[in-house]
Amino acid sequence: MAEAKAKRASGVMRGKAVAKRRRANGPGRAVRTTAAARRRFLEELALTANVTAAAKKAKLASTTVYRARAQDAAFRRQWHAALCEGYARLETELLAEALAPAETEVPDAVLKLRLHRQKLALALLAAHRATVRGEPRAAARPASDDDGDDPKAILAEKIAVMRARLIAAGHVDAATDPDAADGAAA
Repeated sequence: MAEAKAKRASGVMRGKAVAKRRRANGPGRAVRTTAAARRRFLEELALTANVTAAAKKAKLASTTVYRARAQDAAFRRQWHAALCEGYARLETELLAEALAPAETEVPDAVLKLRLHRQKLALALLAAHRATVRGEPRAAARPASDDDGDDPKAILAEKIAVMRARLIAAGHVDAATDPDAADGAAA
């Protein structure tokens, strides 16, 4: 009896229990997760687009959710929808930040941090788009400092193209569009 207590205290018994659980949920075996845990995982994934954080919030191991995705087509579709929602949310936040008026006197350190966050977010969005299209991740090239791509310039160019399409389709009158007067609609 004293020996069993000593083993439990040292973690030996706990280690055996973990190993037994791993064997029970090994490859090729059905993953057992509750509907509530899956729902929490999917909700958090839609908020963060972060699988590891979502699994942690749902009190599941990342390997468990990945295995469940591989085995369950319905869960795989729900996962994809939640991830798309998370990336749409990220894209919306990036757009709002890019279009927000500039604050007066922002320290250089803050500007550098914002630029880094924007580049990282754009790289994640590019990787997500490639994944949705079924392309390998290498097709999604992150922006780098030396490629000359300015995210705001790219966004402004896309907005100008959209504005030109609206004008061409007759949805916007070029004469009354205040941005068209600035030469933004080309």
